[in-house]
Amino acid sequence: MTVGTGTVEELALDLDPKRRARLAGLLIGSLENAEPADEVEIERLWLREAEYRCRRIDTGKVELIPAQDVLDSLRNRSR
Repeated sequence: MTVGTGTVEELALDLDPKRRARLAGLLIGSLENAEPADEVEIERLWLREAEYRCRRIDTGKVELIPAQDVLDSLRNRSR
């Protein structure tokens, strides 16, 4: 049986904090012997993402919101 990533995440987030911390430690520990990330590939992917976002801004497909408006909205949400 294959379990999707979304399902695993949901199940993990449903754990109590102590068990989530243990699971996080196990997952982080499992990365210690993993191959290092390809920094050149990561840089290339970030550049592609930045270009994509710039195109969406330039074509008006996304609306830019001033940072102060976002922060004010978040502060008002928590009240």
